[in-house]
Amino acid sequence: MTPSAMTMLWAVGAYLALSLLIGYLAHRREREHSPRDYFLGGKLTGPIVLFFTLFSTQYSGNTFFGFTGVAYRSGLIWIMGIPLIMLIIAAYLAYAPRLYLLSKKYDYLTPADFYAHRFASEWLRFLVSALLILALIPYLMIQVTAMGHALSGITGGAISYAMGVIGSSLIILLYVALGGWRAVVWTDVVQGILLTAAIVLAAALAVHSVGGVGALFEQLRSSHPEKLAPPASARTLTASWFSMILVFGLGLSMYPQAVQRIYAARDVKTLKRSLSVMVLAPLIIGPCTLLIGLAGNLRFPHLSGMESDRVMARWVSVLTGDHFAVATLILIGAVAAIMATADSVLLTLASIFTQDVYRPYLRRQATEKELAVIGRLFTAALMIVVVALSLAPGATLWRLTEIKGEYLMQLFPPMVLGLYWSQFNRKGALAGLLAGTGVVASLMLTGHQTWGYFHAGVYGVAANVIACLLATRLFPSTIEEQRRVAHQFFALFGEQGRPVTLAPVAVDSLEEVKPAEEV
Repeated sequence: MTPSAMTMLWAVGAYLALSLLIGYLAHRREREHSPRDYFLGGKLTGPIVLFFTLFSTQYSGNTFFGFTGVAYRSGLIWIMGIPLIMLIIAAYLAYAPRLYLLSKKYDYLTPADFYAHRFASEWLRFLVSALLILALIPYLMIQVTAMGHALSGITGGAISYAMGVIGSSLIILLYVALGGWRAVVWTDVVQGILLTAAIVLAAALAVHSVGGVGALFEQLRSSHPEKLAPPASARTLTASWFSMILVFGLGLSMYPQAVQRIYAARDVKTLKRSLSVMVLAPLIIGPCTLLIGLAGNLRFPHLSGMESDRVMARWVSVLTGDHFAVATLILIGAVAAIMATADSVLLTLASIFTQDVYRPYLRRQATEKELAVIGRLFTAALMIVVVALSLAPGATLWRLTEIKGEYLMQLFPPMVLGLYWSQFNRKGALAGLLAGTGVVASLMLTGHQTWGYFHAGVYGVAANVIACLLATRLFPSTIEEQRRVAHQFFALFGEQGRPVTLAPVAVDSLEEVKPAEEV
C-alpha cells in the first residue's frame, strides 16, 4: 500500500471513530428504553436535523457509485437524474403532511402502522412489512457493497473488497446499536455536509482533469459519440427515461426510513420546511453525478457493467497525486454517504421487525425495554446476512436499486388513496398490493425486467391501481366502516382538525387492530 493510500485510510479510520463516538454520546442521551425513543428519538426532531437526515438518507453510497456508474454506462441521458429526484420530493409532498397528522395523533412507529390502522387489517401489516424487508435487504447490500468498492479502490487492493464490506458493516452496526435514532441523525448532519462537498469537488476535479466542460463534450463527440446520442427510438426513450422516472419517483418516495423521518418531525411546519429545501438538492447532485460519469469514459474507457460502479473510486485514486487533500475529502464524503443510508436502513428494518413481526406475532406481552433489546439483536443478525450476500454481488448497484424501487412503488397507490379517498377500503388495498407485487414478481422471474416500453414496476402499479378501484367498487365498505374512517382519519384533515376517539371495529384477523398509542 502506498503512503498516500495509507494516509487516506487513516483519515477514513478517524471518521469512522468519530461515528462511534457520536453513537456513544447518543447512547448517553437516551431518555428512555423504549422503541419510540430508540427508533424515532421521541418524535422531537427539529428542521435542520430533519433536513439533513432526509438528505443524507436519500443520497446514499448509490449516489457516488451507482449513479456515477449508470452515468458512465448511459451517457448524457443520465440528465434524467434531475427530474427523477425531483419527482421523489413531489411524491413526498403528496402524502407527507396528511400522514404526519395521523402519525402524531396515533403515534405510528413504522410504515405498516398506517396501513394496519387505516384499513383495520393485520393482514396488511404483515404484507407491507414483508415487502419492506424484502425490498430493503438489497438496498442495504448496495451500501456495504459500495463501501467495499471504495476501500478496495483507494488502497489498490491492499484492503480487499471482502475486508472493506465486513469492517464497514461492523462499524455501522456498533454505532446504530449504541445510539439508535440520535446516533443516526447526528451523524447524518455531518455526513450530509461531507457528501455534498465531496460530490461537488469530485465533479469539478474530474471535469478539470479532462480540460473543462467544453473539452469534455468535444472529446466524447469524437471518441464516444454514443454517450451523447439521443435515444434511438420512442421505445428507448420511454424505457430509459419516462419509465425510470416513474419507478424512482414513486418507489423511492416509499423508503420506509424516509416515512419514519416524517413521523419523527417535531411538527408539520418543520416537515414542510425540510421537504421544501430538499427540492433544491437534485439541481446539485444530478449534474455532478452526470459529469463524473461522462468524464470517466475518457479517463477510464471500456469498463464492464459491474466494474463501472467503481468509477468514483478510480477518480479518487487518480486525483490523489495532485489533489491529495481534496481526494481524501471526496473519499470521506463517499464513505459518509454510504453510512448515512446504511445506518438509517438498518434502524428502520429493526423497527419493522420488532413492531410488526416480533410483538404482534411472537410475543405480544413484550415490554418496551425488551423490544429495544430485540431490535439491537435483529440488527446484528440482519447485518450478518447482508454481508454474506454482498461478498459475491451478482448485479450492478443500479440494478439492485431498480429492483428495490419497483417493489416499493407498489406501496404508493394504497398510501395515497387511503389518505385522500374516504371510501377506499381494506379489500381494495389488499387487492392492489397483491396484484402489483404479483405482476412485478412474475415479469422479473420470467426475465422481463423491462417489457415493451416500461419497467415491470410500472405495469405493477397499473395493475395495482386497477385492482384498488375495482375491489373497492365491487366490495364497498359497510356504513360503520365508512363512519370509522371519516371520524378517525378524515376529520383530522378538515379545517376544524377536531380530535377523535377510537371505537372498536371489526377487522380481518383474530385480533383487533389498534393505533400505536393503545398498543
